[in-house]
Amino acid sequence: MWRRSLQLESLFAAALALLMDQLRNPADGAAVGASLSRLEAIARMGSLRLEGEALRVASLQDTATAVGAALTANAMATHQLVSIEVHRTVTRDECLALARALLAPPPMDRVELSPVFRNTLWNIKVVTTVPAPSAAAARRTAAVAPGTVLQQTAAAVKAGNAGEALAVMSAVVSDPVFRAAATPEALKLVAQVVAGPPGPDVAVAMTIIERAGEEGVRAVFQHLMAAEDIAERRRCFDACRNLSTGTRVFQEYLSHPLWYVVRNAALLLGETGAASAVPALGRLLKHEEERVRIAAVTSLGLIGGPDAGARLETALHDSAQEVRQQAMSVLFAHQKPASERFSRGHPSDVNEDSGGQLEAVRALGRVKTQAAALKLEALAAGRTPDATLELRLAAMDALADGHRALAMRLLPRFASDPSTTVRAKVAELLR
Repeated sequence: MWRRSLQLESLFAAALALLMDQLRNPADGAAVGASLSRLEAIARMGSLRLEGEALRVASLQDTATAVGAALTANAMATHQLVSIEVHRTVTRDECLALARALLAPPPMDRVELSPVFRNTLWNIKVVTTVPAPSAAAARRTAAVAPGTVLQQTAAAVKAGNAGEALAVMSAVVSDPVFRAAATPEALKLVAQVVAGPPGPDVAVAMTIIERAGEEGVRAVFQHLMAAEDIAERRRCFDACRNLSTGTRVFQEYLSHPLWYVVRNAALLLGETGAASAVPALGRLLKHEEERVRIAAVTSLGLIGGPDAGARLETALHDSAQEVRQQAMSVLFAHQKPASERFSRGHPSDVNEDSGGQLEAVRALGRVKTQAAALKLEALAAGRTPDATLELRLAAMDALADGHRALAMRLLPRFASDPSTTVRAKVAELLR
C-alpha cells in the first residue's frame, strides 16, 4: 500500500507530461501558461511526492491520467530519479524548470545529476540513484582558515561580487566562522541572488540565508522592500515565506511608515501560521490603509484559531466594503490546512444587500464567541430593526450549526411564533 492516495500525484504527473509535450512540440504561450497554472493549482491542494514506481502502478489503471503518469515515470527513470517532492508553494518558474530538466538529456557519464535537480529548484526536491558528489568534489569545498574566510568575504562585498560571496560562505563548516562572515553587507549580496532569476545559485543562496537565521530573513525582506521589478518582488516574497525564522522579523516591520511594507509583513506572518502574531495582526485591523487591513484579515484567516476568529469578527464592521468582503471570504474559505474556519459580521452593522446580510448571518454560526451568539439570538428573536423573516431563519440555522447548546435552549421559545414559516423551521431544527 502507498502512504496516501495517488490521485493528486497522478493529476500532477499528467499535467507535467502535458507541459513536457507542449515544450517538445512548441505550443502557443497561452497553452503553456494554462499548464503551468494547472500544476500550481494542484500543488496548492497539498504537497506532493511523485514516486516513479507508484506512477507506474497508476499508469496501469484505466483512468484519464494513466498515460501522463507513465510518461512522467519514464522521464524520471531517464534521469535516475526515484521520487520528486513538490512543496505546495512551488512557483510557475519552478514547474517550467522541472519540465525542461526532465526533457533534457541526462549527463553523458551518468554519474552526475543534472545541475537543475541538484541546485535550482527550491520548492522541488528529488531523490536519485545517482551517487553523491565525489570525494574530489568534496575536497574542493573543504573548510579554509577562519581569517581567510573573513578576508575573502570582505573582498567579495567590496567588489560587489555575489558569486564569490556564495562560494566562500557556502564552504564554511564552522558555525562561529559562518556567523562572523554573514555580515549584513554579505547577506545583502546573497539576497540579490535569491531575488534574481532561477538558476543553480538560488538554492545555494537560500541555504545561506536560512543558516543565517533572522539576519538572513531581514536581508531578503529588505530587498523585497526596495525591489522595483514585480518578478523580483515575487521571488523575494516566496523566499521569505519559505524561511523558518521569519516571524519576529516580519513583526518588526508592522510599524513601518510605508503601508506596502506593513502589508507584505502582515501577509508573510499569515504564511508562517504563527499564533503569536495574532495580537499584532489584530491591531492592524485599525490601520488607516485599507490594503493593510485586508492583508491582516487574510493572515488571521490563514492562522486560524478562536483568538483569530474573534478578531476577524470585528472586521465585519469595517468602514470599507473591500475589507468586509475579504473577512467574509476568509470566514467561508474552503478548507485550509491547520486553520479553523470562522465567520463574519452582523448584518445590522453592514450596509449591504440582503444576500450579503444572509451570508454574514450564516458566518456568525462559525464564530465561536459569546458576542456572535448574542447577535444571532437577537436576530432569531426578531429584536433588531432589520430582522426580516429571511434573516431570522438564517440566524436560527446559524445557531443550530455553530452554537448548538444555545439553539436547543432558544428554539423551543419560537414554537408558538405567529409566523408559520418560523414554526416549521423550529420543528425542522429540533428534529
